[in-house]
Amino acid sequence: MDGMVKTLMSAAVFLAAAVLSGSDFNQLVQEASKLARAKDYAGAEARYAEAMQAARTSAQKCKAVEGRYQAMVSQKKWKGSEAFMTAEIEEDEMLRPQELRRLVNIFAGTYLWSGRADFAMSLLQQAQSLPCPTYSNEFYCTYDYMAHLYLHRKLPQPAIEVMRNVLQVRDLHPANAHGAHILTARAYEMLGRNQDALRHYRAALDYGRKVQYKFDYSTAEKAIRRLSK
Repeated sequence: MDGMVKTLMSAAVFLAAAVLSGSDFNQLVQEASKLARAKDYAGAEARYAEAMQAARTSAQKCKAVEGRYQAMVSQKKWKGSEAFMTAEIEEDEMLRPQELRRLVNIFAGTYLWSGRADFAMSLLQQAQSLPCPTYSNEFYCTYDYMAHLYLHRKLPQPAIEVMRNVLQVRDLHPANAHGAHILTARAYEMLGRNQDALRHYRAALDYGRKVQYKFDYSTAEKAIRRLSK
């Protein structure tokens, strides 16, 4: 009987500690977010660092890492932010593949339009190997960024090929489906295949109209009018 009581007491103490830890994490993230909005990025970085220590789940750790990284980037700590994110991606054992993929996408996004586009592409290729649900934003973002890089380099065929990974997903969010069809349509326009482009712009418009929040699908509407003349 005494053993059962001790077990129950230990479980209660563990649960209370977990609840308290979760409360601490949420408070730290709220404080960090408030500091970031006030453009006190150094203060936000420090709070997110504390939140990383308080994190008890992969999702919490990912949120704290993302916040700290963005605060460092906002301070133009380019070398420091790169070293920080590289270490988290390579060494943090708490992070699950889906959260890792989100962080790799964010890391790559920093360098999309910089002089380090090759580095961004290498990160995105790494992200491809990290499993996540195909309907997730993490899955879509990897290929969206890759397609943007290919189109920026005037390489439409590879952009079409990476977008096929997205277009074959049945339960994709309509906003992401809209984006995938827009990018595919632009690639076909570069190839001079205007009828294929028109088909994808029309699909983009259909999906854009299905988004249940305020959403701008005017790009598709304008392209359809332009290509239908």
